[in-house]
Amino acid sequence: MRRRTLVLAILLFASALSGCIGEDKGQIEVTAPDTNDENTTDNVGDNNTSDNSTAVDSDGDGLPDNWELQYGTDPYDADTDGDGFSDGFEITNGQNPLVYNVVWVDTDNDGMEDIWEEDYGLNSSNSSDALSDADNDGLTNLEEYLNGTDPTNGDTDNDGLPDDWEVNNGLDPLNGDDANADQDDRLDDNNSGNTTDDGNNGTNSTANNTTNNSAPIITLIGEEEERYMYSEIVGYTDNGALCNDEEDGNISANVTMSGQVVNMRIPGEYILQFNCEDSDGNHAEEVRRLVIILPIDTDGDGVDDHLEIDGCTDLNATNYNENATDDDGSCEFSDSDGDGVYDHLDAFPDNREESADSDGDGVGDNADECDDTESGATIDENGCEVSQAQEFFINITGMAFSESTITISVGDTVTWTNLDSAPHTATEDNGVFNSGTLNNGDTFSFTFTAAGTYTYHCAIHPSMTATIIVQ
Repeated sequence: MRRRTLVLAILLFASALSGCIGEDKGQIEVTAPDTNDENTTDNVGDNNTSDNSTAVDSDGDGLPDNWELQYGTDPYDADTDGDGFSDGFEITNGQNPLVYNVVWVDTDNDGMEDIWEEDYGLNSSNSSDALSDADNDGLTNLEEYLNGTDPTNGDTDNDGLPDDWEVNNGLDPLNGDDANADQDDRLDDNNSGNTTDDGNNGTNSTANNTTNNSAPIITLIGEEEERYMYSEIVGYTDNGALCNDEEDGNISANVTMSGQVVNMRIPGEYILQFNCEDSDGNHAEEVRRLVIILPIDTDGDGVDDHLEIDGCTDLNATNYNENATDDDGSCEFSDSDGDGVYDHLDAFPDNREESADSDGDGVGDNADECDDTESGATIDENGCEVSQAQEFFINITGMAFSESTITISVGDTVTWTNLDSAPHTATEDNGVFNSGTLNNGDTFSFTFTAAGTYTYHCAIHPSMTATIIVQ
């Protein structure tokens, strides 16, 4: 798992990246550091104000080697921090050549970078987890992120001291060696949490170990107030800040940034806080930047772009939306079959002959002979409901058919059973059906698929007749 502290990284606006990286490193014009505080740029750090045009630039990054020593960069590496921007370019543009510049992505705007959340099993699409405390160490997930600690381990540096205790008492939760230190003689011998005086009364017993009490100075790169236009595409990157300390020198790598996550898609004001700490634990006076994202009304309809609702308020439009605000030529109309009825209103958008289905049976009104058929009913090709098939039973007994006349529906079945000792038949007068000889106990069934009146008789005993009406 990677740890990261929010540092000066969040640099260079995205639109400047492609154009800046390709600049000729040898042609960058920079300003020499004023190392002796005489308000004049110099070559080596003395009172000399001579021209630096002949100075050696071993890595060709636009910074003479002696300047690189003053800035803390590598005179033999044109890109000391390896972020794709030459040291000379970063100095010229007010960036920190010792800090890798990255683009910060925070999908749920909870103040924690997406990749960090994913690394530690958090949900980069759910902002509520920022206030959770996954490891129950007293630090919220957001506080863990800002301090660079592990949200799944209550003692990130495994020194026996909980992360929140180290943070609250000015120790480094990422440094396991400070467990045996005695910060400012206010803690007991093993930093166990007892803040009683251990007898040194604030003085250090080692004569050569002095403490610098002066606070570092932090300076914003860029303006205290920055304004940008609303954008759906471009993400916000901050230029960060520089930090210098009387004893430690340039400690811009220690700069931390906190505050609100700037979302270019949500107009409003965002406040960012910057601070840094020197090797003696002294903190700079916090500086802040106000970032204002301004709304845009591209179509001039009085509704800002980020509040626009797509669609069209024309009832005949395919993309009709009664709440639409973006009604500036975005209406869409489609009539695939050319019947004059728009597709979204046409029950049969690909059938020019039909456009409505009043009873919802799947048959267009023009072809539907039964407009009142209920939706879901079984229908024939004319849109009329087909009743559920039934079976009717006729017994042959006492030398007669038990039903002289019955009425059934298309699809119904009739079954005859001979209960007489004598043989019989069920023979339709026109030969539509014929059971053949049925002895005692034999049965015969026939399904009627067409409407009509069917008369039948017993071929062995012609006086036995009956009728079946099919509707």
